Amino acid sequence: MEKTLMQCVLPFCMVISIVAPYMIDTSGMIRMIGQLLNKAVNNRFLASSVYLSYGIAPFGKNLVSENISFALDSSYISLLVNDGWVIFVLTAVGYFCTIRDCVRENRRKELAIMLSFLIAGISEPFLFNTSFKNLSLIFVGEYLFRILGERGQIKFGLGIASKKWIVPVTGMGTRSKPEWEKEKLKRIKRFITGISVITGMTIGILYWLFAVEPDAVYIAVGNTDCGQREELYLDMEDLPEDFSGMILEYPGPDQPMYQFTGNIITLEHLRGSVSWGLIGATGCGVLGSGGVCVMQGKGRRWKKS
Repeated sequence: MEKTLMQCVLPFCMVISIVAPYMIDTSGMIRMIGQLLNKAVNNRFLASSVYLSYGIAPFGKNLVSENISFALDSSYISLLVNDGWVIFVLTAVGYFCTIRDCVRENRRKELAIMLSFLIAGISEPFLFNTSFKNLSLIFVGEYLFRILGERGQIKFGLGIASKKWIVPVTGMGTRSKPEWEKEKLKRIKRFITGISVITGMTIGILYWLFAVEPDAVYIAVGNTDCGQREELYLDMEDLPEDFSGMILEYPGPDQPMYQFTGNIITLEHLRGSVSWGLIGATGCGVLGSGGVCVMQGKGRRWKKS
């Protein structure tokens, strides 16, 4: 029973995120329940219903030009509307298979993290937004990598010039290898990890030191929940020459915006530094691991020939 309930969390979160916004526009008891659910999540389902009213496309829609005054906080609706139902279904399948695997392997820590993120995604935008460092995606990626590695017939093909280099997913594994080769691979992994960390830290520090900080952040009034303050109107096509602010989710020249200064500037700068550091470290690690896999595959062909 417990295992079944854990596997039902994702379908429940997706269904409630999609169905509840439509319940608000009905009548009778269903409308009453929808309004209660909407109040429970601070009008987030109402905002979702506005975005869903524009329809759902296979690969998403760009609604920036629609000047919608509501902020879309539901991760599931954001994925469905902005990226389309194709990506939505693929993401759902990936998460469901990962959860099923964790349940079967009794990986409770991973389940606790993933299910917490999935539940929070009903009313928060971070679930499928990589800028918020969603940890649950790491488990999905690990599951897919492991499944591909266990099925030896599945390989990645890299087209380089006129040759086709076949790189096994398990190229960096240590299973069924002599001890000296295992130790060699472990040293290579440690070296790549160290270089990746150093690269990421270097890029992050360089960003922090040299990236230009905005003097203020401007956000549409409808996307804030702070107290009332001075309303400003900005025209992206007619900004002052000395303008150096950051505009987030521009609502249009006729919609009011709030100006924020102080800690939010430092926070945005720090987030940019961390993000670019992670991108640099990940890129370095992928390139290093890919290079080792290519060389291993090349070495195997030489031995066979």
